[in-house]
Amino acid sequence: MNILLTNDDSYDSPLFHILYDTLTNLGHKLTCVMPATEQSWKGKSMTRFGKLTLESKSIDGRDFMSFSGTPADCINFGIYNFCADKQPDLIISGINLGYNASLGYLFSSGTVGAALEGYLAGFPALSLSQKLNREEYNHWNEHREFREETRIKYTALIEEVITKLEGELKSLLSEKALWTLEMPDHLYSDWQIVHTYPSLQHYGSTFAKDNDGSYIHACRGLNMEDEQGTDIHAIANGHVALNKLDFRDQLKK
Repeated sequence: MNILLTNDDSYDSPLFHILYDTLTNLGHKLTCVMPATEQSWKGKSMTRFGKLTLESKSIDGRDFMSFSGTPADCINFGIYNFCADKQPDLIISGINLGYNASLGYLFSSGTVGAALEGYLAGFPALSLSQKLNREEYNHWNEHREFREETRIKYTALIEEVITKLEGELKSLLSEKALWTLEMPDHLYSDWQIVHTYPSLQHYGSTFAKDNDGSYIHACRGLNMEDEQGTDIHAIANGHVALNKLDFRDQLKK
C-alpha cells in the first residue's frame, strides 16, 4: 500500500520513527513529508504568507522530506507534488505524542488537521495518537527524547495495535472518510479496537500567566472518566478508540 505520512511533532519524534519502521516492516511504501518544527495545536491551518522550504533528510535509514509548513501544508504538498503521478492509497498523520480524544482536541490538533486535509482532498485518512502517562510526557517535553524503557514499551504497544489494525484496513479504505485512532498508555489483556464517538469534554483554559507577566500555553488535560461509547472511555479502559468523522454523513441528511 502507498501511504503518505506526516505528523505535527516533527521528524525527531520517536513515535514517527516507531511508526515508520512498523509500517515498512508490514510491507507498505511510505512517502513522508514532515514539518520542519513542531506544529502542535495548529489544527488544519495552512500557510498563506511567506516562503516555505523543502529539504531531503534521513535518520537511521528512514528517508523523508522536511517542509517548513504546518501539518496540513505537508499533506497538501505531498498529494499535489510528490504523489502527483502515483496517488496514495491512504493518508496517515501521526503518531501524535499524547492523546487527541474529544472534539476539542480533535479540532485543535495539527495531527488530526493533516488527516483532515487529506480527507478533504478525497482520500481515506487516518490520524494516530498515543496517550502517554504524565511522567513520560513531561520527560519528552523537557528532553525531547524517550528513555530507553519508554521507547521499548511503545514500540511493542504500537506494533501490536498497527498489526491488528491491518485487519480493518480494507474496511477503512472502502470509503473516503476521516478516521481518528487513539491508543492508551497501556493495553488491557482483553483490548479491542472499539468504534467510538468523540467525547464532548472541553479542555478549559489553555493559557496561564508566566513569571514575567506574559501568558503561555497551559492545558490541564481531560477527565479520564467519561460515558461508555466515547473515545475517552475506551482508552481509559485499556482499549483502542476508533472514531469515524465523515461530515458528509450529516450534510446528506
